[in-house]
Amino acid sequence: SGEQHRLVAVQDDCPLALGILERPTNIRLAHIGQIRLLLPSEAPRHDLADQLLQSLIDLADNWLNLRRLETELPVDNAPLQTILRRAGFDVEGVMRKSLCADGTLHDEIAMARLRGLEDQDQAQRAPADFPIRKGVSFAPTDLSIRPMGQEDIDDLYEIFRAPENCRTTLQLPSQELWLTRQRVLEPPTGMIRLVAVVSGRVIGMISLDSRANACRAHVVGIGMMVHPDFWGLGIGSRLMERTLELIDGQQNLKRVELQVHTDNPAGIRLYERFGFVVEGTKRFDTFGAGGWADIFFMARTID
Repeated sequence: SGEQHRLVAVQDDCPLALGILERPTNIRLAHIGQIRLLLPSEAPRHDLADQLLQSLIDLADNWLNLRRLETELPVDNAPLQTILRRAGFDVEGVMRKSLCADGTLHDEIAMARLRGLEDQDQAQRAPADFPIRKGVSFAPTDLSIRPMGQEDIDDLYEIFRAPENCRTTLQLPSQELWLTRQRVLEPPTGMIRLVAVVSGRVIGMISLDSRANACRAHVVGIGMMVHPDFWGLGIGSRLMERTLELIDGQQNLKRVELQVHTDNPAGIRLYERFGFVVEGTKRFDTFGAGGWADIFFMARTID
């Protein structure tokens, strides 16, 4: 988790509600704040939520200079939706089956408030104009998919800092080798990583990130990258096929989710072929390559 700020609503020395503002650790998302309001059902929801929300907005606008505030809440929480709308939040999409409560899967609404961004002409970057550099041809039998290992650090470092991949992900071309080494050797708990290998060289990777929150234990997130020299050769499809085989064999998983820049049409087409559906758009989510990029959040639900 990133930098966190917590505000408490107190009455007669008794804490009644909690407001949390968290900033992501990735520098490409430094303009974003993620908020949560925790209100007991017996408390005066409207008054507490209004006060906490305005305090969080003041902190975000006037002290942290954040430009995008975002939150997620159950689709049936109409009172809180109304409060957020009054404060300038707009609905960006609906995340299907994203929350488990009382043994039932619920949809969530994604909402966001923009400050100083909505009037810019750069709401969406032009599609990437990087040339696709085809690598040497290889037979399908030459490609193997296996778990990531320490021996893959150098190849992964080349993939992570490729400008083409940095533009379409949250990577930076300036990242140093030690960061790749740390990511390979110290993965988050519950993360599974696979790599695509041709002639001993790692040319792509995919990660599955299980949610630690008990209410989201049925959700897994996917992230994928392929070396630009091998774009357009079916590497992403092979990685996705193997990954979904692993996911579909687990009865407890009901939602597979990912995010993709709206100016990455090749990536969007790939995910759609595997049953992922666009659920909404995060406006001004990422800055990089000289402009702002919107993000599609996509998901594949499992009955």
